[in-house]
Amino acid sequence: MSEKLNLQPLSGMPEWPPAAQLIFERWKQTVRESYGLFGYTPLETPTIERAEVLMAKAGASTGKQIYRFAKGETQLALRFDLTVPLARFVALHQNELAFPFRRQAIGPVFRGERAQMGRFREFYQADADIIGRGSLSSSADAEILALAAQTVKRLELGSFQLQISNRKIVMGFLSALKVMDQKAIIQLLDDADKIGPKKLQEELRLLRLDTFEIRKITKFAQIHGNFHQVSQLLLRLDVDNALFNEGLEELHRLSQHLEALRLDPAEYQFNMGIIRGLDYYTGMIYETILLDHVSLGSICSGGRYDNLVGNYGKTKMPGVGCSIGLTRLLAQALAAGLVSLEQKTISQVVVVPLTAQLDHLHDIVNALRQSGIATEVYLEAGGMKKALKHAADLGVAYALIIGDDELAQKKLSLKNLVTGAQESLNLAQVINTLQS
Repeated sequence: MSEKLNLQPLSGMPEWPPAAQLIFERWKQTVRESYGLFGYTPLETPTIERAEVLMAKAGASTGKQIYRFAKGETQLALRFDLTVPLARFVALHQNELAFPFRRQAIGPVFRGERAQMGRFREFYQADADIIGRGSLSSSADAEILALAAQTVKRLELGSFQLQISNRKIVMGFLSALKVMDQKAIIQLLDDADKIGPKKLQEELRLLRLDTFEIRKITKFAQIHGNFHQVSQLLLRLDVDNALFNEGLEELHRLSQHLEALRLDPAEYQFNMGIIRGLDYYTGMIYETILLDHVSLGSICSGGRYDNLVGNYGKTKMPGVGCSIGLTRLLAQALAAGLVSLEQKTISQVVVVPLTAQLDHLHDIVNALRQSGIATEVYLEAGGMKKALKHAADLGVAYALIIGDDELAQKKLSLKNLVTGAQESLNLAQVINTLQS
């Protein structure tokens, strides 16, 4: 007797039932169209890269999560994001591309971290990036934020807010304080909103910071609001550091660009508690929260990376981008009841054949499909009752009943499975109803 197979997917490797997959596919299409409206061209890069390419820009924490393996003498790895492969591509093809280069990509990435709610080992990201050659205007930062706001709005998950900061400000602030373990403090600041001021102070004490430093760092982490409010609070910290001042000036220019783009002031604020974990960010950074579901965390994030692409070659190539973790977002939205799993198929109508005149039946079916209507034909025996139950189980709104009487009268019976109403219509009227 053979051993029973474990058919469950590996931990952290999600698979969705059809109803959830339909939502996922609709979101991908929504994001793709939204990115396209800003002129971002689709670009595919391989799932597998040379390990040395990924490891060079992974950072210490992410590097530990990379899936690595050998094929012959070549060390390979699964990509952990879509940005590093983009950097490699642009560095390789820079002489063939027109800059600034705008690209979008939607695809799976892999990280070997502990699987839990909202954390996966295989997950889809949807990215949009602008890469410049030599320089990249600060208006690109604002465009990415406008793109992110439009895309999140199109996903129809409720009110949201972009939380924006600048890494130069925090790095300059910590340098001016002359604290030793900056990486540990940055990690704590990145978690400041989750753990709260009291816990933040406790953790900072464990790093052997003095009372003055703890008080100042805690105050810094709580700074948020519009640009005028944030700039005034930052200036009151009395920081004497060139990098800090440069970041503050960039924040000012960004604020002006966002106003010029007519971004709704209610949809963004500046928040010094936003740090971002990946090491390659150098300037503007942001995260996006759903105001009615803050516990879900960031649903769209990104920022400026001035050195990532250039480090693969000799040319300076600054970039800025945004990323939506679609897999995590779907899991969180399902858990929070933000999306409905009513429809289990892409079909708009189920055809119920009650005739042996198959040529006429398929003429009708072909006409529906040529009109862009997703049409499923019930092929099993069992009669109309069984066919209608199948359609209802799928969550399809309509069933089209085609029998000998209908064909003789050149009328078709269209049944609304939601209301129970049934109409006798000609083919053109059926198509019009299903397209409306």
